[in-house]
Amino acid sequence: MIRGLCAAIGMLWLWAGAVFAQAAFDEAVTLWLSGDDAESLPRLAQLARDGHSDARILLARIETMDRGPSPYRMGLEPEARRALFRDMTGPSRFGRSWLSVEASEGNRLAEMFLRSRKPFLQLQTHFALWQAGERQATDYPTRIAALYGSRAMREKLVASETILPEMRPYLAFLADTPEPQADGMAALRHMLALGAEVVSPDDPETLGMAQFLALGFGFGDMSAGNRWRKPVEDWVLHDLSARPIADLCRAECPRQAGACGVALLALTGGSTRCRGSTALMKR
Repeated sequence: MIRGLCAAIGMLWLWAGAVFAQAAFDEAVTLWLSGDDAESLPRLAQLARDGHSDARILLARIETMDRGPSPYRMGLEPEARRALFRDMTGPSRFGRSWLSVEASEGNRLAEMFLRSRKPFLQLQTHFALWQAGERQATDYPTRIAALYGSRAMREKLVASETILPEMRPYLAFLADTPEPQADGMAALRHMLALGAEVVSPDDPETLGMAQFLALGFGFGDMSAGNRWRKPVEDWVLHDLSARPIADLCRAECPRQAGACGVALLALTGGSTRCRGSTALMKR
């Protein structure tokens, strides 16, 4: 009987703690929605450190998806920003994304959010996010399907009720695009100042370089033997849009500035994201 009473008291204590944590989370979300980052984000960060799954996922989404950072966020030092948005208990000075932490603990929603940012086709994740009510998170998988999916896949998405209204014109625009890795091919032609008659996806080397330019590190062909590697290195070192990368590589790796430039281009996500490299350098 005593054991049963103790167990009941323990369960009541846990329940009361969960109710308190949820109330604190709801209050922090209300503050965040009102625009009060200075008050809401530290509260969410504390809840995340205490193990609150929803606070962790929300913080991770705010860090990566908020397109209009507040003056409070912009005024934080890099270390303070990382402490606010990430798990800093591990050995890395950069911390771990709360999405990664939650995914490692089996949180299915966190796993879907992580997968949704990968540059490969994943209609299953797209539909799962829509069903979970996370419709805005389907934006990127829709774009990948539009760019790299088959015509039948694009038609399936257009016919479905599971795409954001603003994505319908995008899908329709690409519906008849026959060229694979079209964005990477366009980037390579721009770098080389050559037309489609020379830079063609029929050639495996060209298609491999185009995939690398479109998707970044881990994709395509960035090997030294690729005949487009040297022209791409030259572009990185001399084009104005890649200047933050070129300046850093010339200062830190003067003997291998070209190779350094291509590596950083890959790590920043390919040429289509080169404009974001300035922000990366500042971190």
